[in-house]
Amino acid sequence: MARRRRVTKEYLDRLAKRLEENLPKSEVWFRSIYERHGLKLESDKYNQPWFKRIPDIVNHDLKYVIEIDGSIHEKKEQIARDRKKDRFYENKNYRVFRVKAYDNESLDFNIESLCSYREAFYKPPSQPRVILKRLRLLESIKN
Repeated sequence: MARRRRVTKEYLDRLAKRLEENLPKSEVWFRSIYERHGLKLESDKYNQPWFKRIPDIVNHDLKYVIEIDGSIHEKKEQIARDRKKDRFYENKNYRVFRVKAYDNESLDFNIESLCSYREAFYKPPSQPRVILKRLRLLESIKN
């Protein structure tokens, strides 16, 4: 039986730094859309070590995690690990959004779900301009 490495804060910090320096293409793809459309909040943290995990994006103020799944996440072993990871986040009362890389339907669904989830935490201004901006954003993502 293989020995498991003891996960320390220093190890996680090094791993997170390495991840940030060598981002998978799927994360680069998602981040470009996420930031370009003004969805990134100041409180969103990229690849920040947290409870022996490194979520792709975590927001501790609004309690959500976004995981971007590349092609490796279609393998049986990885699916099992992802479910375990999701349960862990949910047990901490965080909402998990999983986006399949390069899948526009998954992206649309998760962006809409994320916007709805955020609105539950704070009321957006009721100005028609803001509503129109959000509708244009969703339209531009679909195209």
